[in-house]
Amino acid sequence: ATDGDWRVAVERIICAKCVALDFHADFAWRGKNFRFYVGDPFDPIHRCFLKRRFFEPDELAFVETWVKPAAAIVEVGAHVGNHVVYYARFMRPRKITVLEPNPQAVALLRRNLAANDVADADLSLLGIGASDISANYDFVRASSANRGAGRLVRAADGKVKCAPLDDLVCGQVDFIRIDVEGMDLAVLAGAKRVIAGSRPKIMIEVSMPEIPRVEAWMALNHYAVKRRFDHEPAANFMLEPA
Repeated sequence: ATDGDWRVAVERIICAKCVALDFHADFAWRGKNFRFYVGDPFDPIHRCFLKRRFFEPDELAFVETWVKPAAAIVEVGAHVGNHVVYYARFMRPRKITVLEPNPQAVALLRRNLAANDVADADLSLLGIGASDISANYDFVRASSANRGAGRLVRAADGKVKCAPLDDLVCGQVDFIRIDVEGMDLAVLAGAKRVIAGSRPKIMIEVSMPEIPRVEAWMALNHYAVKRRFDHEPAANFMLEPA
């Protein structure tokens, strides 16, 4: 076995122990108490919990002031609930619709929402992914231990169902967050009706090579960058109607 093989094997054992022991991190943030269950301490989001803070706190603080209260939010790629918990506890949204296709993340997501008193999020779409067409996909992890570093791959017999946001979401949408590991343009393509009808503000994670294509989408759909947060090898763009 190589050093990498040993590292992956050890990480898998540690992750299994975390789940078996209900490993969690408790911390206070702006006078409120939070608990997040940690199933993978090698995942960057879980590591933030262990450091007693939210993941991407600068982005969250910006979104809190940028998106008005009573917003209808669509979270595409919720992972284990970091952003959804923040919205619910600090932003007073009217509605949060949550999508997360990774079956291993869904259980922790549900536990984290319950542990942090998020009772009114719409979880009816959990297990479903967003794309440009209705199709089956497989969830492929980049690492056998890292639950978050994965992507959806089209497969005729895939176990994950994907559909356009236009088929999944109805009514006014004020804010969409998209974090889908390379499928960002497919999600945008499948949300033409929602975006044209609601003109929502959008937070989208884009890998550096994909930035020109997203900029082309912005020009075509009359969106502009309000703020950009760089985190190599990707950046978070805050987009709003131009």
